[in-house]
Amino acid sequence: MNFFNFCANPRRRWIIENSAAPIVKHRIQRGKPTVLNIGTVKALFSYLERSEPDLVPYFALATFAGIRTGGELEKLAKRADADNLIDLENRVIHIEPEIAKTGQYRQITICGALAAFLTRYEGSVYPLGYSSRATPARMSCPQRSCP
Repeated sequence: MNFFNFCANPRRRWIIENSAAPIVKHRIQRGKPTVLNIGTVKALFSYLERSEPDLVPYFALATFAGIRTGGELEKLAKRADADNLIDLENRVIHIEPEIAKTGQYRQITICGALAAFLTRYEGSVYPLGYSSRATPARMSCPQRSCP
């Protein structure tokens, strides 16, 4: 819609009118995020450790660090300096503005559980074929609301 408004601007007049103007924008009600209980987290990581161990770092970062799965983890994995951004020695994760959804730097403290998973399961944060294998992992959760 903004693109059409830009093109229909009286200074440009690249188009006569915004043909998208009559389209009603729908707002998605997101509500309160689901908090996973201990049983759900245990079920998820039990499944991952048995069936998809290379997905453990991805789900651990989403579950214990709150890093967004819709893009932040993927951007973090693509960074050449990802190992420096996930600093296990100092127990901190640096989410730089280029990675963050909000465009704001944030620092995340690595808790004991996350440190244990990241130390035990080294590898890519975003392994190859992730998307086709993540759904069965999410479905292993009793609440069906895994990250």
